[in-house]
Amino acid sequence: MQRFTLLHDGSVQGWQATYMAFHVTAQLGAPLQVLHIDPNNDGEALALRAAHVETGGHAAGVAMETHLLSNFSLDTLKENVTAVDGFFAPQHLITDGETVSLFLDAFSCPLWIVSEESKLDNAAVLVNDPMHDTQLISYVKTLSHRLQQSLTALVLDEKFEATLKLKPSDLKWMSLSTFSGDAITHALERLQAGLLFISSLNKSMAGDLSGNHVIYPNRDDA
Repeated sequence: MQRFTLLHDGSVQGWQATYMAFHVTAQLGAPLQVLHIDPNNDGEALALRAAHVETGGHAAGVAMETHLLSNFSLDTLKENVTAVDGFFAPQHLITDGETVSLFLDAFSCPLWIVSEESKLDNAAVLVNDPMHDTQLISYVKTLSHRLQQSLTALVLDEKFEATLKLKPSDLKWMSLSTFSGDAITHALERLQAGLLFISSLNKSMAGDLSGNHVIYPNRDDA
């Protein structure tokens, strides 16, 4: 059974990450570990928020485990995180490729970075090489199927021909001239996709992506 962990700091993005975590874990039937901090060290506010989150999680049918922490340092997280198959976090906590690397190195699981409220009916995956990104494609296809999402793969123009060599599948492809932040954002808007999956090989793009995205750890990523 998959297990997920959520970081909640009381911010607007923290609440958006919470709503997404509820949706995903309820659909997958997966337990959720929620780690809370309060930036103002207000213990009463922290306990009240944790109670609200537990109430919402139980109403959504999610099995939950709650911890109140003093901070989100990696050492603190390592001490408290149980086995995890995915991390939900507000985007303002994961602002650059270096921070992404620290999380992936520490926990070796997909990192769900949440910035906004969005529908998850449609998703997209950024594919660097259709012939070699098989682990990423397999993970996203399986997950999207379980979440009942329509999935589109984004690939560079020069790699699009390679998609014709793949076995027929229900995966749709869209070619882009560049993987710039603007080009990806425009493609997601056209697809009405509320979630983007990318490989950790593209982790340097984290600061350029404004929407919700999941960074998948690539074993070839040094």
